[in-house]
Amino acid sequence: MGEEKTVYFFRHGETDWNVAGKFQGHEDTELNANGLAQAAALAEFCKDLGIGLVVSSDLRRASSAAPLLLFAKCLWGKLRGEPIRRTSRLLAKTR
Repeated sequence: MGEEKTVYFFRHGETDWNVAGKFQGHEDTELNANGLAQAAALAEFCKDLGIGLVVSSDLRRASSAAPLLLFAKCLWGKLRGEPIRRTSRLLAKTR
């Protein structure tokens, strides 16, 4: 059998719509100050996990946290100097 892998799932940080109790769906809301602090705390938490790949939604509330995770990886991991690759191939097709 192959090498065992661990998959981590993290939710985006807080937005003003979360605070107001609004359903966001695919609305492109941004993280608020608390959400950005949560994303920074997540990056710190993840620094020693050996994460090899970060996959994120293209929505700002999720993708603004992904660069923080990548930054943590660059500081403490092996991605220093590697390009960030973006793709739209994972986007859901709507009718």
